[in-house]
Amino acid sequence: MTLSRRRLLTRVLPRAVALLALPSVLGVGRSASAAPGSAAAAQGGGGLNLAQYGLDNGLEVILVEDHTAPTVAVDVWYRVGAADDPPGRSGFAHLFEHMMFEGSANVPPGRHAELISAAGGSSNATTALDRTNYFETLPAHQLPLALWLEADRMRSLVVDQANFEREREVVKEEYRQRIGNQPYGQASLRLQTIAYDYPPYQRPTIGSIEDLEAATVDEVRAFHTAYYKPNNAVLVVAGDLDVGQTRDLVRRYFVDIPRQDPPPALPPYTFTPQQGGQEVTVQDDLARVPATFLAYRMPPRGQPDYYAAELLSRVLGAGSSSRLAGALVDGGLATTANTFLSGNRGPSLFSASLVPNAGVPPERLEQVYEDELERIRSRGVDSDELTKAVSQIRTGRIRGLQTVLGLAESAQAANFYLGDPNGLFAELDRYRAVTTADVQRVADQYLTRDHRNVVDVVPTGGGG
Repeated sequence: MTLSRRRLLTRVLPRAVALLALPSVLGVGRSASAAPGSAAAAQGGGGLNLAQYGLDNGLEVILVEDHTAPTVAVDVWYRVGAADDPPGRSGFAHLFEHMMFEGSANVPPGRHAELISAAGGSSNATTALDRTNYFETLPAHQLPLALWLEADRMRSLVVDQANFEREREVVKEEYRQRIGNQPYGQASLRLQTIAYDYPPYQRPTIGSIEDLEAATVDEVRAFHTAYYKPNNAVLVVAGDLDVGQTRDLVRRYFVDIPRQDPPPALPPYTFTPQQGGQEVTVQDDLARVPATFLAYRMPPRGQPDYYAAELLSRVLGAGSSSRLAGALVDGGLATTANTFLSGNRGPSLFSASLVPNAGVPPERLEQVYEDELERIRSRGVDSDELTKAVSQIRTGRIRGLQTVLGLAESAQAANFYLGDPNGLFAELDRYRAVTTADVQRVADQYLTRDHRNVVDVVPTGGGG
């Protein structure tokens, strides 16, 4: 699960606050007419037009040129996510997704987003199991502003009692909105972790209200000291940039942030197929109809079977033309019938959601679902289905390169999961190499009744 920070900052602060510390914003971007340096042009050569290097303090930097439009994205990935939360303190990485906007040495609480907005840009952040990212998109000539803001909070984030208590309440309210006050919220939370045999993945990304209530500011401060440092981060700048000028700016704002001790390492992980399934029941006061959710442990992103599993997910239950959509949604049996593969550095998660129409027993949906899986296990998939699934993935990935933020995120993800910021293109080749026999074998090996984890939802309150 990836959580996104999406809330309006409504504080009104004096415009003069911290402006003396703002960097110059002149003379950085290039004209959008410099099309030969665009990412689209670079694709013809098999990769993005990028430069990758490191600073002495350990910060990894990737610069991606694309002069299609006069905009840039600044995207910082910290190698810290829900998997790094301390035992009994789930939600710390998610908490910092919010706290990182709440003040640093030269930027008062809430002012980060306001400054970006005033410059014609936008900013946000998300948290996942393995990483947390913080990003801005803005006009190219405002690049120094975004770099300065990211450097200031990397160097001097304010982690005090007031900020901690304020953002803890924000996260608790987010938990209530997304989990506590949503039909199937608790079931979805259980689904996120039920299939994992890797202890760091057995804590939900959003955390729990009980863990947040028990936390102290000293624990939160220690977590920040351990992980939010230049030698645990990757900075990507993508878009209408001059590499030489941008290198100078990155050095100016980041080089003096001190390297810290290496963060605590996660335990090593070797994928092992699940042996035996499990089934749990969740009573839900808000659900109007019963539902069934299933999860299967799958190999990490980058391993060969991962790619066959994602194509299987698309054929089976992704989109309106998938097998489950045709059999269950178009057939009037279900409001929701889909599958999804979430890729991770550790075990990945193949999940299925089956929510029937009123009066349809969930067992009927489950039987149709199992029948479709059995057909794939015994007969494989059609070559046309496989080709369509590969095309969907390719189209989505290439479309993601059409915005500067998508360009930055693509380089970050490829670097993080594949060890190569240009790895997107080689990964597309891995999808194209999957055969119908591969999909059939993966379905038979991983998606059997013996390997499934089931969350059954029983309505108890008539839907509220």
